[in-house]
Amino acid sequence: MAKKPATRGKGEVAQERVAIKRITNGYLTVRSGLKDGKPFREERFSRQQPVASVAVPKRAAAPAAKPQRRPSTRNDEVGYLRSV
Repeated sequence: MAKKPATRGKGEVAQERVAIKRITNGYLTVRSGLKDGKPFREERFSRQQPVASVAVPKRAAAPAAKPQRRPSTRNDEVGYLRSV
């Protein structure tokens, strides 16, 4: 009996495809994609039609916007001095 290879990390799936195929006596669900950077493929049989649901990962929160600076009231322009 072969041992399962030890997985590194959390075993997160980076990319996954699911296909449901109708066959004569039921349904065949095929999952394939990349897990820990390695390709995988899994097939399951069921008599009833399986329900496919999609879990979309949450996006990271956008960084807080910087407060807007109000325009300065002083005049930084370079000008000429007038003598009176």
